[in-house]
Amino acid sequence: LVCTGTFPNPRPLDVPGADLPKVFTRLADPTPFFGRDVLVVGGGNSSATGAMTLAEAGARVTVAMRRAPTDFQSHLRPFIVRDLKIMADEKRLTLVTDVRVACIAPNSVELAHIAYDEAAPGAETGRSTLPNDFVFALIGHTADRTLFAHLGVPLAPDGLPVYDAETSEADVPG
Repeated sequence: LVCTGTFPNPRPLDVPGADLPKVFTRLADPTPFFGRDVLVVGGGNSSATGAMTLAEAGARVTVAMRRAPTDFQSHLRPFIVRDLKIMADEKRLTLVTDVRVACIAPNSVELAHIAYDEAAPGAETGRSTLPNDFVFALIGHTADRTLFAHLGVPLAPDGLPVYDAETSEADVPG
């Protein structure tokens, strides 16, 4: 079993303005964001819990997701979906779905509204601009492939090592 970790390699948010100092890929302490307009981008457990943590600390949080959270879906745990929906219903955070970030400016963010389709990228149906102080792009991480390259283990297009499905062994001896 090889565990290389992923946290040092956050997935980049590939939009204009993603390199601004107000954009973060990890949430450590939510307290500095009290009373600030914060956008949390992502549709997974980390983004949802990060958004709820920021809201509990007093930030004005908007969560931007490509698809709406539903009970018992693979990318969110059911209790996280429940809590996120409760906080949205109680107006403790704003949940915006069927969107992607179009660009980030020093004092705002622009969201592109999309018709989300699991099979293909959705067509843009409009845009909206939100006042914004900070962006948390909690969209996942990628594995460090250095060890596999050093060992000569070939990687498949999805980034996973090529291995024998029956034995789970790579074709590198030892």
